[in-house]
Amino acid sequence: MFTSEYNFSALVFTSSGRSSGATTKFQDFNNFKEKGSTVLVATPGRLTDLILAGAIVDYGLGNMANPIIRGLRSMEVLILDEADRLLEMGFESQINTILSFLPKQRRTGLFSATQTTRVEDLVRAGLRNPVRVTIVETDEKISLIVRFILMHRKEKILIFFATCACVDYFYCILKGLLSLKQSKRIQRLHGKLNKKRFDLFTKFKNTSK
Repeated sequence: MFTSEYNFSALVFTSSGRSSGATTKFQDFNNFKEKGSTVLVATPGRLTDLILAGAIVDYGLGNMANPIIRGLRSMEVLILDEADRLLEMGFESQINTILSFLPKQRRTGLFSATQTTRVEDLVRAGLRNPVRVTIVETDEKISLIVRFILMHRKEKILIFFATCACVDYFYCILKGLLSLKQSKRIQRLHGKLNKKRFDLFTKFKNTSK
């Protein structure tokens, strides 16, 4: 993860840091004191160890304000990747400790392959007004889209696909699967429709439902 982020950071002018069992606490504190970091990739256990070292630490560097805590207080974005696995590995307490040091006003992305009770508890504790994005298997895509359309009959819906060909394909599929009344709601829009696409967009924008 750190290697991938480090490669991208060279393109967007950010500085990266990592904290894990592969480095010593002395190295971590020294790196953050001397260089700082705009992106930190860390394991929950090591990051908690550094936080709990206290606001004032001394690792041969002389007394100084804990640079890890100072950075967390001003953090803007938190990413919890593979949250279900982190909880299975026993990091729930460490994650809650980390969350307690973060500002309330932040953006949080939580990624999990499964939706367990423990993950839901973490969502309630760490996210404010979360927006859920659910990914399904490829063979479930069509049925999910149809169900979503039927559940939101009185709302406008935008569905994005990767290519013009995909738009045409799913347009025909959805028109065939939905009832005559519902199928009239379906329109397609892509770059190959030329001037017609502006008329379609205007019609969609001006439609109340």
